[in-house]
Amino acid sequence: PSVLIDSITLPADECLAIATAIKNGTACAISDGSYEEDPQQGSSGFIITPGKTRQNMLIGRNLIPGSAEDQSAYRSELGGVTGVLAAVSVIVHYYDIKQGTLELALDGRSAKNESASTDFLLAGQSSFDILQDIHHRLELLPITVKFRWVEGHQREKGKTLDWWGKQNDLVDDIAKKFLKQNASTWQYKLTRLWYEKWTV
Repeated sequence: PSVLIDSITLPADECLAIATAIKNGTACAISDGSYEEDPQQGSSGFIITPGKTRQNMLIGRNLIPGSAEDQSAYRSELGGVTGVLAAVSVIVHYYDIKQGTLELALDGRSAKNESASTDFLLAGQSSFDILQDIHHRLELLPITVKFRWVEGHQREKGKTLDWWGKQNDLVDDIAKKFLKQNASTWQYKLTRLWYEKWTV
């Protein structure tokens, strides 16, 4: 099984500040996806911070598995969510966190709503494999994950960016750069995710 973290940069304190913030309910995470229609490739980038700061920040990147036909902007957004949850699960385990809160922001409304939904998943719905992984990770985490929508591309629209908007700009750039760096060596990975169930 695969975990959707292909590249990670840890803070110098080995995520101690993030762990403390999770316990205190002030930890923040932001993710964004990147998708190219020609060729059909996707990636995501994400950060986890100990509050509204860029200090002691974890940075993660991944390439989105699946066939060419599976790829979409929505799927890339979901890839960022499961990347965040995979990284958080390691932090929670390492620091033996029993309770706390993380606020996770993304600019895709559909990805946010489907990630946060408690409805039963249907095998025919889009990106069913990644949604399985997300929902199972949320069930296993001993902390509360709150989802937030942040408007994307605010700078291009001439808007004044708040902290969330600035971080969304950052992760959008991280995802695009990672996709560009790996475009020439891209391979469509038909991989079973860590918490994806077998098909019967």
